[in-house]
Amino acid sequence: LILRRLLLTLTIFISDRSTKYAVFGVLCIIFLISHILVQPFKNRKSNRAEVLSLTFLVVIAKFATAITVVLDAGESTNNVSMINHFQIMKLLTQLFLFILIAFIFLQELYEQLGKRNKQK
Repeated sequence: LILRRLLLTLTIFISDRSTKYAVFGVLCIIFLISHILVQPFKNRKSNRAEVLSLTFLVVIAKFATAITVVLDAGESTNNVSMINHFQIMKLLTQLFLFILIAFIFLQELYEQLGKRNKQK
């Protein structure tokens, strides 16, 4: 987990924006695949939540790469419109991820409270 954060943080030192986001995306894909294969958490729901989180991180990284490529191509009216659509899609993806994680957290909390009430 610490190595993952370190590698992602090191991408800030890549000067070319397109390369930076492409490397970030590839690293996210590698981390997602390794998490799916290893399943490091004991709790199945925690593993699923992490897979969802990493999946959306990959999607967001790919949106950032696409926006950067469009920006590097030039600032025409069509490109600006496309960038606005990408930003809206990225925002909706982030909102969906937040709602999904909140739902998983609340579901887990509800199950823990149910177990506690059965023990009494």
